[in-house]
Amino acid sequence: MRDCGAEDESVRLETKNGPRDIVVQIKSSPRSRNFRMWVAGSGRVVVSKPSRASKAAAREFLLSNAAWLEKRLDSFKPPLSLLGYLSENPFVYADGKKFRIWLKPSRSGGFFVEDANACGVVFAYDEADAERSLQKTFLKYAAEKISALAKRHSDETGMGFGRISVRGQSSRWASRSSTGTLSFNWRMVLLPCELQDYIVCHELAHVRFMDHSVSFWIFLNRLLPNAKSLDARLSKEGSEVFSVAR
Repeated sequence: MRDCGAEDESVRLETKNGPRDIVVQIKSSPRSRNFRMWVAGSGRVVVSKPSRASKAAAREFLLSNAAWLEKRLDSFKPPLSLLGYLSENPFVYADGKKFRIWLKPSRSGGFFVEDANACGVVFAYDEADAERSLQKTFLKYAAEKISALAKRHSDETGMGFGRISVRGQSSRWASRSSTGTLSFNWRMVLLPCELQDYIVCHELAHVRFMDHSVSFWIFLNRLLPNAKSLDARLSKEGSEVFSVAR
């Protein structure tokens, strides 16, 4: 979603392959203490800055990360509709299993029916507003499954949390607030179960370490062995999934 108070501006990015003109939107985030940046479209970048930081500082942050940004821009994939993605990739991952999906247009609104024994789930959607109806139903399913997964790992690790939120973040898989709220991206259920386990354990490890220090990774590896390799897999395999219904 675009910030109505922010304006687009053209910025020339100096990269190893030569100059590259991009469109940048700089917006203020009252609750943020750090700069964040993400690719919002082909040749379009959003920079989020703390309210007190200047736009000049935001531009400096962008330019200082030119190499990272160039890779993100080159790997950017246009948004995919959820209906189109599930039609081509009819699977969802939950409860440690891979479920086959069947999509059914309906005149009575959206709903889902799961058969755990057959590892299958039917998603019905209102054919009058297919994409929006399917997204709403799928979000309910994802919230149910991700919440259960987070609670299970919390019980197993002893790492508690305040509450759980499942929504459509634009730039991350998950986050943990200072009050202990865990926020997860609904697209997680499109990832293999081991990557979902990694995302949840990563956030639970932040109960002990709020940074990404060496101590954090050592602790995370105790919660989930091979955490680093799973992190690399998530970066590689998650890019297409992150483009779904953005």
